[in-house]
Amino acid sequence: MSPRTSTTCHSGAPGLPATLEACWARRASSHRCARQNAVVTELDALRSWGHDRLAQLLRERPELLEPRPPISLRELRGRLRHPAVTLAALRRLDLPTLQVLQVLCALRGRAGRAEALALLGAEPGSDRAEAVDRAVETLRARGLIGDTSGTASMDVRPAPVVADLWPLPLGLATDVETLAAQRPVEALRPVLGLLGRPEAGRKPELVARLVETLRDGAFVRRLVHDSTPPEFADRLTDVAFGRAALDRYSYGAPTWHGTRGPAARADDPRQRPLDWAMARFLLVPRPEGYGLMMPAEVALALRGEGWTAAFSPDPPPLAWTPRRADSVADGALAAASCAVRGMDAVLSVASRRPLTALKAGGIGTRELRRLAVETGLTTGEAKVCLELAHHLHLLDLDEPGYAPTPAFDGWRRRPVADRYAAMLRSWTELAVSPALAADAAWDPRARVNRSRAARQAVLAVLGDHPGQAPASVPDLEEQLRWHLPLLTSTTMHSDTGDDAGAAAEDAEQHRRLIRAVLTEAAWLGVTAADALSPAGTALATGGDVRATVSDHLAAVRTSARLQADLTATVLGEPDAELATTLDLAADREGRSTASVWRFSPATVRRALDAGHGADDLLALLTNLADGGVPQPLEYLIRDVARTHGAARGRAVACYLRSDDEALLSEIVADRRLRALGLRRIAPTAVVGSRPWPNTVEALRAAGYAPVEEDADGGTVAAVVPEHRALGPDDGFHPVAPPGTDRGFAADGDTDAGPPDPDALADALLTAENTPGGMLLDTGTTILEIRDRADLFSFAR
Repeated sequence: MSPRTSTTCHSGAPGLPATLEACWARRASSHRCARQNAVVTELDALRSWGHDRLAQLLRERPELLEPRPPISLRELRGRLRHPAVTLAALRRLDLPTLQVLQVLCALRGRAGRAEALALLGAEPGSDRAEAVDRAVETLRARGLIGDTSGTASMDVRPAPVVADLWPLPLGLATDVETLAAQRPVEALRPVLGLLGRPEAGRKPELVARLVETLRDGAFVRRLVHDSTPPEFADRLTDVAFGRAALDRYSYGAPTWHGTRGPAARADDPRQRPLDWAMARFLLVPRPEGYGLMMPAEVALALRGEGWTAAFSPDPPPLAWTPRRADSVADGALAAASCAVRGMDAVLSVASRRPLTALKAGGIGTRELRRLAVETGLTTGEAKVCLELAHHLHLLDLDEPGYAPTPAFDGWRRRPVADRYAAMLRSWTELAVSPALAADAAWDPRARVNRSRAARQAVLAVLGDHPGQAPASVPDLEEQLRWHLPLLTSTTMHSDTGDDAGAAAEDAEQHRRLIRAVLTEAAWLGVTAADALSPAGTALATGGDVRATVSDHLAAVRTSARLQADLTATVLGEPDAELATTLDLAADREGRSTASVWRFSPATVRRALDAGHGADDLLALLTNLADGGVPQPLEYLIRDVARTHGAARGRAVACYLRSDDEALLSEIVADRRLRALGLRRIAPTAVVGSRPWPNTVEALRAAGYAPVEEDADGGTVAAVVPEHRALGPDDGFHPVAPPGTDRGFAADGDTDAGPPDPDALADALLTAENTPGGMLLDTGTTILEIRDRADLFSFAR
C-alpha cells in the first residue's frame, strides 16, 4: 500500500502530510479552489457579454427574473445553470429551434455549424441553412448554447445544463470519445487491433484513433453487414433507430471459452454476436444492469448515409378569413361589458356570503355551481372571475370562507375601462387556465398547466393577422403546437422509436389547453368572431388597453327602469351606487347587454334588515328610477314593512345564574362589567352578549369567583393552559437590485411591472458578485420549482 493511501503516515517523511486528514484537507482545498476559479471565469465571461447582450438575455428569458430579479452576476449565473429555469426556457422555443438544439446535443463535443447542417440535411447557402442560423442565434441570445467560460463566438455547443436535460437526443446514447475515455489503455488496444487500426500510442492517441474510426460511417456499415449474419445486422440497425434494445442475454445465455466445445470461437459473430460487437466497441455495457447501448457515432453510421434529423423550419399552413372590423369591435365590447359585470357579480356574492372553502383550500364543485347560479354565469366563467379576483388581490381566504378584500371597495369606484384593462393584464399573467377543467373545483394553489405561454402564443399568432380569423380551429391548434411543442409534453417525439401513444397524448393535452385559452379570450373580449379585438391587439402589442375601450365602456348608467312586474332593468353598465342599491333590495336575474333585478318580499325584507325604513327605501328607489316607482312595488314594500319588526330578539352568548339574588344585582350594576352586556331575565338568571371565556375572565378580574357548569348543573374543572414561546422570524427577505431605482411591489399593487432589462443589466454589471444570502451563495435560484415531476420525466 502506498504511503499516501495508508492509514498511518510518518511525520518525518519528506513531502508527505502528517495525517490522512491533512491529505484530505489538501485535496478538498484544491477542489474548492478549482470550483472558485471556474466560477470566477464564468462571471468574467458574463461580464464580457456587455450591456446589449446581457439586456437581450434578460428580455428574452423572463424566467430569470422570477420571483425577484437577480442582484448580482453570481446569482444570474446560478439561475442560468438551474435545470428548472432552463426547462422553462425550453418550453418557450418553437419546433425548428428545438430541433436544432436537439441536433447540437446529439453532436456533443463536436458540435459545429457544418456538422449541424449536415445532420439536418441543410445545404450551405440554402433557405434551410438560414433557418438553422436563425435558430442558433436565438439559442445563443437566450444563453442555451455556448457556455460562459469565454469560448469562441462560433461555438454552438449546448450549455451543460441543456445537455443534462437531454440525455438521449435523437435517441442517441453517449459518444465514443466519452465512453472510450473511461476505458484503460489495456482495453483500448485490443479494440483497435480488431478494427484493423494501429495499437501503439498513449491513451489520448488511442481514443482519438478509435473516435476517427467509428465516425467513418461507410467503414462501420461495411463491418456490420459483411461480418455478421443478416438477422443480427438488422437487429443492430433497429437498435440504432431506437426500435429495439439489447442486453447480455438477448441471444441466450452468455458463452465463455470452452462452454460450447472447440468450435465455439471467442470472436465468431455467428455464434457469439454480442461478444463480437462488444469487442469492436459497437455495443458497450450500460453503467447499470445488464443492458447494452450503442455509441452515438455507431448509431448514426447504421442509420444510413442519407439519414437526417427531422427539421421543420416553416409552420403548418393555415388559411385566414377576413372579418368586418365593426362586427369584431361590437362583439368584443359586448363580451367585455359582460366580463366586467360577471367579475363584480362574483365579488358581490362573496361580499354578501363568503364562499365556503374546502378543508384543503379552494372552492368545491357544489359551491362553484351555486355561485354560477347566483351570478348567472357558467362554472367556467365563474372560475375565470375567481382566478382573476384572486390574482388582483380582490379575493382572499378568510375565516368564514373566500371573501373580498378591502381593495374591492376601491375597485368598484374605478372606471369600468380601468377595471377591464386590469382584468386583461391579469389574464395574461395567470399561470393556470381556469376553463381547462370548467367543472372541477377551483384551487388557487394549482400552478401547473403553463397557460401563460399558451396565451402569449395565441396573441402572437392572431396578432400577425389583424382583422382575420383562422379558417380552421384545428389548423390553428397545429400551428400553435409548432410554436410551442413542449408546452404540455416533457420530451420531443420523432421517428426514431419514440412512443406514439405518448406523442398522441401530448398532442391532445396541447389542443385542450389551446381551446381553453381561446374560450377565455372570447369570454373576456380579447377575441370576437375568432379574430383579435382592438383590446386584444393592444394587449398583444403592449399598447394601452384602456384607451381602446374607454369611449365605449367609460359611460355608466346611474338610473334604472322599474317595471310593474317587480323588475328593474339597466341598459348598460350600472355605476357602483346604483348596483349596490339594487343588489340590496332585489336579486339579479340576468347579465348581458342589460342587467335585470327582481324584487320580492325576501329582498325587500333584506333591505329593511339593513336599517332602511319603508319611506327611506322608497325615496332611494325614486331617486334612481326612470319614471318613478310603480304602484305594485310600493305596495310590496309597505306590506313587508308593516310586519317587519313585530317580533324582536337579541343574541345571547352566555348566561349566569345564582340563588343569591343580591349578588346578581351587584354584578349587573357593576360599572366595570358594562362591556359584558349583562341583563337580568329572571330573579336568579342573567344573560350576557360576550362569550363565556371572556365573561368569566372579566368577572374574576373584578373580584368575583364564578365557575362553569355542564348541562346537568355539575361543575366543570378548569384546564390549565400550556404556553409556548414563538420562534424567531427566519424568513428570507430579498432586496431590490442595486441601481434599478425600483423597489419591489407591495402586496396588492397590481400596477408594478417587470424591471427594465436595460436598467437591470447596468445594475448587474456594476454590482459586486458577493452573494447576498445562503441561496445565492450556493449558486441556485430563488425560483420555486413547480415542475419537479416534469423535470425528471423530461430528463428520461
